[in-house]
Amino acid sequence: MKREETRYRHTTDGGWLSEREDYYKAVTESVYRERRGRLIETLFLWWADVLRAKVEKAQRLLQNCTDATEKVAAQLKTADILKRIRRLEEMRDHLNTTAQEALVLEVGCLHIFR
Repeated sequence: MKREETRYRHTTDGGWLSEREDYYKAVTESVYRERRGRLIETLFLWWADVLRAKVEKAQRLLQNCTDATEKVAAQLKTADILKRIRRLEEMRDHLNTTAQEALVLEVGCLHIFR
């Protein structure tokens, strides 16, 4: 791989190669952020299902998780579920700042899932 990179740097326009590198970095970052957003949205849906399971027997949005949802709902108080949803909102908001992402995710998950 390094040999190919060196060969292309010497045989093609260096600016073009740099532009392609920047392009693929941007695409990778975009895909990552989109997937991270979907994961956080799924967590919101699941915690909403946990809350629904706690207060009423309504239809669940995530049908595949019904057993786990019911189990968690039985173990937690309504106030605790709401607190965890607020923590998830805080984590999402912090991810949209310049805070260090790994730290935000670690602290957020500790607050949400402990």
